[in-house]
Amino acid sequence: MSAHPQGETSIKFHGQFLFTSPKEKCIWQDILTHRESVSLGAQCYREALQAEGLVGQNLF
Repeated sequence: MSAHPQGETSIKFHGQFLFTSPKEKCIWQDILTHRESVSLGAQCYREALQAEGLVGQNLF
């Protein structure tokens, strides 16, 4: 099962995907939205992206 239901159709072949998040696990108040934001940490995101086949040259 895909972590993102449209994972295979959302990004075109040879397209680009930009994902940003703090490297460490943390929770913070977003200054623009004033909502709680959560980072699961680089290792968790790395594993999820690799599982979906979204591994790039500039991964971390």
